Amino acid sequence: EEELEAYIRAGQTSEPNWMMRPGTEWHSLLASEAPGVVRYGRDHDAEPTRSFRFDGETVLAARRHVGPGLCEVHGSRVFDVGGRPVMVDGTVDHIRGLVIQDHKTKFSYPDARDYEASLQWRMYLMIHECDVFRYNLFHFSEPRRGDDDPDPGGFCELKETVSFKFWRYPALEQDCCEWLQRFLDWLDTRGIAQCLQPKRAA
Repeated sequence: EEELEAYIRAGQTSEPNWMMRPGTEWHSLLASEAPGVVRYGRDHDAEPTRSFRFDGETVLAARRHVGPGLCEVHGSRVFDVGGRPVMVDGTVDHIRGLVIQDHKTKFSYPDARDYEASLQWRMYLMIHECDVFRYNLFHFSEPRRGDDDPDPGGFCELKETVSFKFWRYPALEQDCCEWLQRFLDWLDTRGIAQCLQPKRAA
C-alpha cells in the first residue's frame, strides 16, 4: 500500500524495471504493420538498434497468433460509484469486434490462474463494451548476450505461448463498481483522492 500511495503521489510515474523494457519492445513489434520479416536475432546487425532482440520468424508467428485488428486503442468510461462519477481509462493492446487481446511478456512460468481475479479484464470489457478478453502470455527465456555482443539488452528466445479467455458476465458492472468504491474509500483514508483529479487548464 505504501508503494501504491507513493506511486499515486508521484503522478503515477515510475522507472521501468528490466522486465518491462523487453515487454515494451515486444509489444511494439506485435503492433507493427511493416511487411516482411523482421529478423531480430539472426540478421539483427542490419536492423535498427534496439535494447532487446527477438527472432523475426517468432515475431511473424506471434502476429499470426494474434490475428488482424486494431492495436493500442484507448477508451474511457464514467462509472457512478455511490453518486460520485469516476472515469476509468484503459488502452487495449489489440481489439477486433467484441474481442480484446492483451499481451504479457513473461520470464517466469505462465499460469492462467494468476489472472482470474484480475480487474484488468473486467474493467477493459466495460470500458470498450466488449464480450471476450483474451490474454496472450509470451514466455521468454531471460535475455542472453554473446561474448562479442555489444548490446546491453540481449536476445530473448520465445519458449511458449499460453492463451486463454475470460467472458462478460451478468454482475460485471456491479463487481467493477464495488471495487471502485473500495478504492475510493482507500484514497479517502489516505487523503490522496485529489492526486487523481483531472488537471484543469489555467
